[in-house]
Amino acid sequence: MDAKDSRPNPDPSSLTTEQLLRELSSLKATIDAGMDGLRAFTDERFRGISVQISERDATVQKDAQNVKAAVDAAFAAQKEAVSEQNKSNALSILKSETGFEKRIDGIGILISAMQKGLDDKIDDLKTRLTAMESHGKGMGDSGGIVIAVVGILIGIGGLVVAFMMRAAPHV
Repeated sequence: MDAKDSRPNPDPSSLTTEQLLRELSSLKATIDAGMDGLRAFTDERFRGISVQISERDATVQKDAQNVKAAVDAAFAAQKEAVSEQNKSNALSILKSETGFEKRIDGIGILISAMQKGLDDKIDDLKTRLTAMESHGKGMGDSGGIVIAVVGILIGIGGLVVAFMMRAAPHV
């Protein structure tokens, strides 16, 4: 050893450096191995998540198809129900029209019968009036009979109108 050089032989600084390099290399290998394990772990996790996402997407798509099928079936059923309701409404309208026509026909027959009855009564009154005039009654008696006939006709007309008002369907 030199007096100037106070380092022992073998130099501990070179041994320390070598040991430090060995330890750093070992630490690097350990870290690399840990990183490889972490990388493998995260890759496996991502694959698992990818599988879960794929399964979820398939389930969502299947559910969407099921919902579409259910909505289509509901629309078809509603369409059929509307068709049946329209048929029912058409039959109901036809029945109402037929009933209304029968009512009108019945009212027509009733009016004809009432008109025939009134015509018969008017003819009877004319016959009586003619018979009274031919018996030589005076003008005063004939005037009273005419007024009575007019009153009877007005009363019968009022009855016809009242009956028609009562028989007419209320709208």
